[in-house]
Amino acid sequence: MNRHEKPDRPAKERDPGRNREIMPEEGQKIMCQIFEDLAEKRAQERAMEEKKATARRMITRGKPTVEEIAENVDLPIDIVRDLAGLQLSK
Repeated sequence: MNRHEKPDRPAKERDPGRNREIMPEEGQKIMCQIFEDLAEKRAQERAMEEKKATARRMITRGKPTVEEIAENVDLPIDIVRDLAGLQLSK
């Protein structure tokens, strides 16, 4: 068989973590899941940073209480208190 012909069966690779052979399709599914998980994690991190930025702006304006800010931006009150402490010390 020359290099341009396709084999009858897909090539198998070794999965070093599981010590078994995996098919290319299975490897592709695994990699897709890894990338999807990574994208979801990054989206969650961006959302958290946006909430913190909103809380910082609200703290700077000085109108709502720390508790109200935590409720409005859906952050734990401890995080808002930490942000308020950082804002007030500047």
